[in-house]
Formats: sequence, structure tokens, C-alpha cells
Amino acid sequence: MEKRTFELFGEVIEYTLITEFRKNMKFRVYPDQTVEISAPHGNTSEEIETKVEKRKRWIKKQQNHFDKFYGRKLQLDYESGETIKYLGRQYTIKVIESNTEEVKLKSGYLNIYTADPKDKQQIELNINDWWLRKAEKYFNNSLDNLYPKIEPYQIAKPIIKIRKMEKRWGSCIQNKGIINLNPELLKTSKFCIEYVIMHELAHFKFANHSQAFSRFLRVLMPDCAEREYKLSKEGM
Repeated sequence: MEKRTFELFGEVIEYTLITEFRKNMKFRVYPDQTVEISAPHGNTSEEIETKVEKRKRWIKKQQNHFDKFYGRKLQLDYESGETIKYLGRQYTIKVIESNTEEVKLKSGYLNIYTADPKDKQQIELNINDWWLRKAEKYFNNSLDNLYPKIEPYQIAKPIIKIRKMEKRWGSCIQNKGIINLNPELLKTSKFCIEYVIMHELAHFKFANHSQAFSRFLRVLMPDCAEREYKLSKEGM
């Protein structure tokens, strides 16, 4: 195992080279954008570099794909005047002293009611609890609306689980019928949320991002490219 690099359009991309007993080279790009290349024992350095040269555009394309699904967590101080996105709209946080601990959306504000406005830990707990409940309800309602489009392909309706992920909007576990969705996805618009859910639903028929997968996704959601582009912008 060794670290190597190649250059594409002035960008240096690192990959891990593994030599093993196999017939052909295998290229893998992981969700964190790390690259792993397995080569047969006996391949010369020149042979490996020639094959990497032919696949480097594909490697970068896969990295770009995963990058579009990276969610950036917004760091908050939980003070009045800060803003937070919810379903694609910007809301202003207002911390209100109250006898109750709750969160409500009202007229462009995210009102946080709490006994002690200086207790950041309690305020964060209130927001997180409210956010997860909203995410679970909204994502499941979206799945209910989208599932009929894929049901004719004999794909069982999956279960949605909310899972915090550093670098992905969503993922699926095909053999368990589970779609994991990042709660941060609730910051994006309905247009983007539907795209992520449909994207994961399509993976229950095609596990990888092959041409067949792309064609199938376009059948299910003809405007998927537009939605994917918007997601890449909203997630930045």
C-alpha cells in the first residue's frame, strides 16, 4: 500500500495504491472523496499510471458527485438576531423568556421559548428536539408522496431513519430497506428534499451510480438534473 498522486486541471489528487492478486485494476471513490486503486501484482508503475490517466476524469466526477451531497452544519450561538434556514427559507432566531420550553415558527421568526435565555445548552436542546421531530414528519410525508412512482417496480417501501452525517445528505441500506437522511437536509427546499429521497429510492434498483441508474432516476424524476444542481447550490 502506498500513497500516490495525479494531476487534473492543475489540481493534485491523492490516491492509495494497493497491489494484490487480481486480474484487473479496480477504482473506488468513497463518500469522503478518498480514492483507492487496486492493481494486480506484476503491473509495472508505467502500466498503472497509464490506466490511472484514462480514469482520472471519472475519479474526479465521482468526487464531485459526493461533494454535492455534503452538508455543512451551521454553527449557532443561539442568540436573538441570528438566522437559520428551514425548508429553503431564512428565519430569524428570537429567544423569548417563558415558563415553557418550546420552539415555534411565526412570521419569519424561529421563536425559542425558554425559562433562561442565557442557558445555551437548554436552547440547543430545544432546537434539536424540535428539528428532529419536524425532520421525521416532513421526510416521511415526502416519502409517502414519492413512493407511488417507484412502487410499480416491485420495490418495497423503505423506512426512513434520521441520522446525523458529516458529509452526506442521504444514504440507503438496500438489504434492510432503510433510507438514512441527514437532519440538515431540512434546511433545503422541498424541491431538493424530494430529489435526495428519490435518488435514494432509485438505489434500491441500482446500487451504484451507473448509466442505468441515471436513466432510471430520470424516468422517476425527469427534472432530477435541475434538482441536483439546486441542491449543490443550497448546500454550499
